[in-house]
Amino acid sequence: MKSMTGYGRRVWENGLIHVEAEVRCVNGRYFSLSSKLPQELASHESEIKQMIGQKISRGSVFLTVSYKDDTLPDSEVNEVLLSHYYQRLKSVAEKLNTLPPTFDALLHLPGVVDTLLKPCLNEQKWQQVCEVIRGALHDMEAMREREGNKLGEEICGYWQEIQTNIETVAKQAPTIVASYRDRLKKRLRELAQEESFHYTDEDILREVALFTDRVDISEEISRSTSHLKQIRELLAQDEPLGKTLEFLLQEIVREANTITAKANDAECSRCVVAIKTLVEKIREQSQNVE
Repeated sequence: MKSMTGYGRRVWENGLIHVEAEVRCVNGRYFSLSSKLPQELASHESEIKQMIGQKISRGSVFLTVSYKDDTLPDSEVNEVLLSHYYQRLKSVAEKLNTLPPTFDALLHLPGVVDTLLKPCLNEQKWQQVCEVIRGALHDMEAMREREGNKLGEEICGYWQEIQTNIETVAKQAPTIVASYRDRLKKRLRELAQEESFHYTDEDILREVALFTDRVDISEEISRSTSHLKQIRELLAQDEPLGKTLEFLLQEIVREANTITAKANDAECSRCVVAIKTLVEKIREQSQNVE
């Protein structure tokens, strides 16, 4: 099990070349990647996305890569255009009775700094960048696994409590019919004494049989147990489980609601309330699980 949140960073340099990769992941319903890459890596964007997609199936990922190579040309300033911008903006500033633009602001205007076309990285340099990105991903995955283990321990604890409550409901189920039969006999005896009401054992058996059919929750208990078993198996796997877990939790709540409607028993209702509370706790944690 892995958490969707994590962070990793790696740096590599050899004096002339400096490569730094920073990657972080936060909760997200689907996989999405937002990357900030230098010009030298523009042609490798799809490969980088594929590299990350192989590691992460769910979550919003933010990748920043910086690359500095002193062996490559940098940029030059267009002095003519810079002077033109300055004179025009200075004239406007005088009319508006304000200060002229600063030098730093002028450098961000279109065309003032002409970034020279930087060549694509050769295979050796590209592989070095890949190694740095993979290292950052490795660190992030390690953090996600640690967080995931903590989440897994919490979810297993809630799972065990749900299992206990379902077992309690299963033990309580036979007593529901027995309690109804006792109440029915008592009421019939009272009616027989007060109003000379006559009944037979067959009448009681027939009513109890109809009641038993209405309050039968064996299927709901069986399905709930099956869903819990599947959740347990999911937790033991090293695969993304968030969406499947959410579906199984929804089904457990559905069965719990049916149990309440059928059983109409105080102890069963108490257990169902506890189950739904625990399911909500697991659902909250599942929002953080890949």
